[in-house]
Amino acid sequence: MVAVARWEGIVELHSIVTGAARGRNSEEGITLFKSNGIALWDVAVAGYVYRQALENGRGRKMELW
Repeated sequence: MVAVARWEGIVELHSIVTGAARGRNSEEGITLFKSNGIALWDVAVAGYVYRQALENGRGRKMELW
């Protein structure tokens, strides 16, 4: 069975990050992200989000390598 995406099911990233909308409901859920910005903006936003998470005691540490 092939799942079909519908516009009604699209949630913008900022809504999930701010808690206005819920993200995936399960590990099987699929997340798509389309960045239309300049890479430097993406890095700047990532740094800001990271600092906010640290200040608010959010998130968790993960080993990447």
